[in-house]
Amino acid sequence: MNRNFATVIEEIKKEVRQQSFSIADYGRVFAALVNDKEYKYNDVKMTAEGLVKEEHAPFVEFREFVAKLVKTAKLGLSQEEIDAAVEHIMVTPKDAQFFHSLMGELQYQYMNTGRKMHLFTREDASASIALKEKQGREKDIKTKTGTVKIKTQDHKVLTQSSGCPSWLCEKL
Repeated sequence: MNRNFATVIEEIKKEVRQQSFSIADYGRVFAALVNDKEYKYNDVKMTAEGLVKEEHAPFVEFREFVAKLVKTAKLGLSQEEIDAAVEHIMVTPKDAQFFHSLMGELQYQYMNTGRKMHLFTREDASASIALKEKQGREKDIKTKTGTVKIKTQDHKVLTQSSGCPSWLCEKL
């Protein structure tokens, strides 16, 4: 299952026939991301000194996270024993279903607090999402056979923001 992350991404891109969600593909991406020892990516942030890159290695960071969890269980294992055990963890695409569900609930509940959910910041993009309350209303929908009046209930809608990052803008 230790497949190169970039290879898995390219395979999925070639297979996509329509832009819909696939838990199977999500699982493949998740597993490849945390199992590829070589894959790294950079987050960026703007500071007083300028644009600062922060490198991430999902293989290492995921295993460090798991090692912290194991250590909190107080099983009497040394740090070396814990590190040796988590080094050999291989995440499967099926494992991603749990993470997808957990992360979806976490993001939904976090945005329910009124906060915006920051998704990512890269050198060429930045994106965030938020939940907004939308009042129900009546509206007319045009169909092939005429007009239909519908009524929506109060609900939440997802808003996104993804403009040009400030470091890619210049004053003229």
